[in-house]
This record gives sequence, C-alpha cells and structure tokens, in this order.
Amino acid sequence: MDRTEFPRASRRPRRTATVLVNVVSTLVVMALSQMPTSTSGASASSDMNPILLVRAGLSDVDYVLWSTPCNASTCYRLERLSDGGQIGHFVTAPPITSVSGSSGNLNELVFANTQDGYAVDSSSRGSQLYATLNGGVSWRKAQIRPDQVIDWMAWTSTNFYAVTSKTCAPSQKACNSFALDRSAAASIVWSAMPVPIGPTHATQPPEVTAFGSDVWLTGQQQEEPGKALLASSRLYGQGFNVTSVPQLMSVNGCALEAMSTTDLWAQCDEGMMAGTVPYSDDGGAHWIVKENGLLGQFHFGVFDPVSDAVAFFVGSRNMNVLYQVTNGAATIKVVGRSPDPATPGLSALAFTNFNQGLALSGVLGNSQRRYLYRTENGGRDWTRVLG
Repeated sequence: MDRTEFPRASRRPRRTATVLVNVVSTLVVMALSQMPTSTSGASASSDMNPILLVRAGLSDVDYVLWSTPCNASTCYRLERLSDGGQIGHFVTAPPITSVSGSSGNLNELVFANTQDGYAVDSSSRGSQLYATLNGGVSWRKAQIRPDQVIDWMAWTSTNFYAVTSKTCAPSQKACNSFALDRSAAASIVWSAMPVPIGPTHATQPPEVTAFGSDVWLTGQQQEEPGKALLASSRLYGQGFNVTSVPQLMSVNGCALEAMSTTDLWAQCDEGMMAGTVPYSDDGGAHWIVKENGLLGQFHFGVFDPVSDAVAFFVGSRNMNVLYQVTNGAATIKVVGRSPDPATPGLSALAFTNFNQGLALSGVLGNSQRRYLYRTENGGRDWTRVLG
C-alpha cells in the first residue's frame, strides 16, 4: 500500500500517538506470545522494547506495544497504562501475523475509548481486522468486506470510521474504488457509505477524522494540481459538502485531526522535505497556515493535539526540543527538551492532559532500541518507564 512517509498526528488519524518501527533486516515469521498479566506499575522488563504508543480515545489511558525476545523470534506484549503512565498492567496483544518489521504488519491500532479498539494488519494481499470490546483482554477477528484494504481509520467516543479501497490485481488498476464505512464503537458490524472523493478525483484514498456526528475527508485534487478537496458531513458521514481548499495542498494527502466540531488540525506533506500544520477554528471553512513559523516548516516532526486549545509537538530540525502551542496556532513556546541527550530526540508523543504524557525516543543507532518516558509537568521533566 502506498502511504506517505510524513508523520501522522499523534492519535492518527488518528488521535493515536503512533510509531511503527522499520527494521533494517528481514525477520523470520514472529509468533505472538500470550503471556501472563502483570499488575505492577513498572511492569515492562528491561529486555522489552517499546514500539507503539496509542492514547485510548480522549481518556487518560494509553496503550503501549512492546516487543520482546521469544525463543528464536520476537513476541509482542500490550500494556495498558493510566495515571500518566504510573499504573500499568498487561492485556493481550492483538494477533498480528508478521513477516518483517518490529511491529509486524500492524498498520493501525486505534481505541475509541478505554474499552473499544481495532488493530489492522495489512499487506499487499489485503487487510486483517481485529476488534477488542474489553480493553485488550481479548481480540476477535472482524471484517468490513472480504476484498477491501483498510487505508485509514478514525473514531469518536461512539463510532469508528474506516476509509477502504478495493484490492485489485496489478493488471486491474481500473477496478479500484474508495468507500467510507462506519461501525458503532461497541459493535463489529460495519455499514458502507458513498465517498465524495473517489479515484477520479484523487490518486490516494482520502484521509478521515471525526468528532461527534461530524466527519471530514480530504484528498488531493487531480483536475487542479496544487489544490485539495475537503468533504464535510454533519450526519455521521452522510450528505457530504465538498469544497476546494488550497491550504491543504499535499503530495499524498493531509492527515486531519478534529478536536471539536470546530477545531481541526492538519498535517500536510508538501514533498522535498517540507510540510505544514494548518489550523481551522470554524470546522474547516477557513485555515490558518503560518508559512514562516515552526508549524509552517514542520517537515517530519511529531504533532500531538491534546484538546481544542492545546497541542504539543517536536519539529524535525531539532527533535530534542518540545513545544506547546495554544490559542490555535497563535502562541508557541518551548516547554521542555528530550529527557536523554544520547537518544535522537522524541519520535512519538501521547499527552492525556496538559501535564501528563508519554513519549518514545528515537531509534538508538542500529539496535532498533527505543525508550519510553513519562512526564508529570507538561514535558519539563521526564522519567524513563522501565523497558
């Protein structure tokens, strides 16, 4: 699947603080380990490597996927953390089948709330979908349609949304089509809806975000290069209004992030190592782009909206500096730095409020090693979570 390499919003599309780590060498097929549950606050052992960080909806709960040696292969463990990462216990890792990569083929791990979540295991052959309705205690296989690839997922506290495309043989590119599907959070029954941005308009599947009953889609417009299409629905993905928005120009699509019915962020990859983070406070009708500011030269940074008023981010030019943005894109200030100068900055953020948050370090050399940190004072000081 052709996905942009531009970092997604931390709860992508995600209100997920997601890092999927690329492994240099090809690994053997990895079996998943169903290990006993631990109730210790510092439950991860020193031989475990944090590879994925996800906030559960807009709650104070985070999920961390760890990799750990398992005989001659690698196993995964999923930890549920609360109280700013101080209280943790292991649940069950989703049954991801893996061929390469330290998190297998896991493309999405999203939670609408503390209980309801989905894991997407995608390959060139299609997507496998797994659901949990009990906070990761157990997972079961789900399906939207048998011939669909799940490209993007989004959620509200009560609904999941998925943008899908139809799988085609290489000689049947014309058979491609996009769809928008919706499921209640506590259900695994999906229903399809028409998508106003199709293959005739955009080369990539449109990206999706939602808040309450509002749903937004965005994709790049082929008829007028340099412009983007924004589709908005006030009725759970039905009855879209489509407009052209030049501020959302992107080579592969902007990742949208709705924090209320009016406040939206976007992360737009402009190519050539350039990118912007536009902001809207009127539901996407107008967008603010500060071309000469830190969010106008964002490149490959990490952006983490916490509420409709506050977001944290690190920019790619200095991944060791943590910024806080308030009042839309009006006020930006330095609030902290990377907790360990020996690591290559911060690669993922998951703040559950203005003070408490978790962060992943960058990869340490060729070891693929990362560290998980937590803060209790808005990023000024950090403590390493065992791992």
